Amino acid sequence: MSNLPPLASVRVFEAAARLENFTAAGQELGMTQAAVSYQVKLLEERLGVSLFHRAGRKVQLTERGRSLAPVIIRAFDEMRQGFAALAGEDSSVLTISCTNSFANLWLAPRIGGFQMRQPGLAVRISSSDALVDFARDGIDVAIRGGKGEWPGLDARLLSHNRLAPLCSPAFLAANGPLADARALLALPRLSPNDIWWYEWFADMGVGSTLPSFRLRSRSIPR
Repeated sequence: MSNLPPLASVRVFEAAARLENFTAAGQELGMTQAAVSYQVKLLEERLGVSLFHRAGRKVQLTERGRSLAPVIIRAFDEMRQGFAALAGEDSSVLTISCTNSFANLWLAPRIGGFQMRQPGLAVRISSSDALVDFARDGIDVAIRGGKGEWPGLDARLLSHNRLAPLCSPAFLAANGPLADARALLALPRLSPNDIWWYEWFADMGVGSTLPSFRLRSRSIPR
């Protein structure tokens, strides 16, 4: 047992190897991209091998990383299944996954009324901004923002959202006035890799100038 590397680093490697993206792994684990990179580096130093090739913001598994990844991913899948079985979850529990903001601002205040109409059904809210794997995560329903283009899933429109960038008056005074949407590319933005920035920039006609951005999902219907 003493030869095992720290579990925290192994857990981060599993997510990073499965997603092949440090930023997406950080979003899933509730960590920053820098923290993911640091934990992977610790694991590489402990093992004495390189697990990822790094080229700017892109990462790719090395040959050693590709040989290790399936073993670690399979082990974590088995652990998840074991804990799910131990929890004894059954069909009387409805598990809903949604973003933190949607859970707090819209869903949570309405759950009480729903449960009064459905007394035999318990509802559990899993609030996370990470993508959902229905086959692995024990989620029954997921609520996400998007255009509904998720192959293999049954998507239903709940509401329309309006997107608009916002800033403080002090920020605008220091950096404005802004001539057009393209000017925002040179300014600091909160969560610059958030998919909604790419949607907004694309609608404003400057999407082709953005760096490539990819979200990988293993979401499949249950």
